[in-house]
Amino acid sequence: TRATCDGKGGLWVGTRANGIWYCPPMRGKPQIITTANPLIEQARSTHDGSGRIWMCKPDGLTCEYEGQTSHYDRNNVPSLPHNRTTFITQLSEQRYLLCDSLCLLGYFMPEKMDFHLLNTSIPSLAKYRHIAGACVIDGKWTAVYTQNGIFLLDTEADTLATFPTAREIEQYSSKYNCMLRDNNGVLWIGTQNGLFRIADDKAERITDLNNHCIRSLVMDADGDVWAGTSCGISRVSPTVVNLGKSDGIPPVTMMDRAACMTDDSLLVFAFGGSEAVAFRPKDNL
Repeated sequence: TRATCDGKGGLWVGTRANGIWYCPPMRGKPQIITTANPLIEQARSTHDGSGRIWMCKPDGLTCEYEGQTSHYDRNNVPSLPHNRTTFITQLSEQRYLLCDSLCLLGYFMPEKMDFHLLNTSIPSLAKYRHIAGACVIDGKWTAVYTQNGIFLLDTEADTLATFPTAREIEQYSSKYNCMLRDNNGVLWIGTQNGLFRIADDKAERITDLNNHCIRSLVMDADGDVWAGTSCGISRVSPTVVNLGKSDGIPPVTMMDRAACMTDDSLLVFAFGGSEAVAFRPKDNL
């Protein structure tokens, strides 16, 4: 019998008559957050490029920045159609794309305390049942995904265009749950029935996942992409690694668009009520 350790801490044991045995390295388990914790609220929030944390709530929009909290609703931004906001995406330093629970979409300018509604000038927005979120492609185009389709918004001309790979994606599902643009400019799109990697206007469906209902997407400190699904968490780049109950991940549905990386490289996935999973990929898994 002979044993040796590999570079990752795994133990390989060669036997005379029973083949080769592998003992994986001991790993820490993720932290399961089950009480009120600011990390849960952070996972459900939107982090912009300026370091602000935006929270869409039934009574308006809250922003946390450098220890200060600002709140926006119809009292101080009269042009907002409603107080109940559903998502916000930064377009530039002073302009954001904001949507409310009635799918009223527009540009929010916090410095000017103003909101410009797009639905009146773009009637075709009415055909989308529920606008779930948006992902900036470049300075002109932003992809907006919904529960019954996806489109490109020209944020300079205020017009809509067809998303290039929508037809390929919607062979599987037209219900879009989440979207992310990684450090290499690759788009990752999570739907009710599949995760898609979009590069050079070509869609590749990732087929090695334990579950294909993709709820959330987030990048870690190394630029690798992770997905929260209806049954666990998966690292999806550069290769697929599925994590589940044996890895300390509860076999429950993650929440839609409720994942983040903290300043100290902790990945947080919310999965219900006041519960979340938190771990550092390098240290724990």
